[in-house]
Amino acid sequence: MSSSSAIPASDVVRELGAHPHRIRALPVLVLFPHNRCNCRCVMCDIWRIRQGREITARDLEPHLESIRALGVRWVVFSGGEPQMHTDLPVV
Repeated sequence: MSSSSAIPASDVVRELGAHPHRIRALPVLVLFPHNRCNCRCVMCDIWRIRQGREITARDLEPHLESIRALGVRWVVFSGGEPQMHTDLPVV
């Protein structure tokens, strides 16, 4: 999930098919830093995915301005066990 440039917030809104005047903010960003998990919860099978990719701080850096422009106030880490991410404090 790497990109060379940030995506403007207006482009994100347009891609979602929404009207810019209706979306004032996206207060919650759900981030899937990876898909590794040491649990085997009955209701979840994320641990079966064996891609082994991790989002790095470098991957997120080009998108920080768009995240701020959209008014993100909270980041929820999901998609496996986030604490198994090798660089979680940096991300």
